[in-house]
Amino acid sequence: MRTSVTVAYLINNAPIRPNSEICIIDTHPGLFDAVSLTDLLSVATSTYQLLQGNFTAAGAAILPLLRETYNGKNTIASTTGHLTFQQDGSFLVNGNRLHPDEIRVVFRATSEDDLTTSFGRVDQSANVLGRQVRDNGEQSENHQYTRRFSIPLRTITPGDYIFTFGSGDDGWLFDVGASTILTLTITPAPAQPSQAVTPAEEAASR
Repeated sequence: MRTSVTVAYLINNAPIRPNSEICIIDTHPGLFDAVSLTDLLSVATSTYQLLQGNFTAAGAAILPLLRETYNGKNTIASTTGHLTFQQDGSFLVNGNRLHPDEIRVVFRATSEDDLTTSFGRVDQSANVLGRQVRDNGEQSENHQYTRRFSIPLRTITPGDYIFTFGSGDDGWLFDVGASTILTLTITPAPAQPSQAVTPAEEAASR
């Protein structure tokens, strides 16, 4: 079983830089560090409690979904990640400073065996339409699951956001589960955006 999150940066639906693949889980029984369901629930609870915003209720609400997804799995693989973007932020691409209007976050799960419960969700403090993460839907097949979200970078409300993704399969010998918790922080846009190029940006743009 394999799961990952792809991050894409776009202007008018056109990518402006290569996609990033993060939070990769590539599991074969016995070849990765497994966690227990109890440990996974603890990590999820702690994550929801630590971030700024009213995430306590959301953290409690997700626990039944995690139990449903991973109960009875022989092994569970878990990964976490964090992204930070500035509202209306920019990226240096081939020497040019570009302001993407959208960042897409796409979770994919695939397995040679049939997938069982799979899901993707985002919890956010922003509740104003057009200033929050958009849910672009899901596609579910026997051996593949995809869930898409879109971050309107120019208008999104600064604050913390929590993406939680999960999937599992029904193997012949082992039933495997894979869990991903990705936190996102949007920092406020500066009053006067700087056009200066930092050494790190220059190196990353090459």
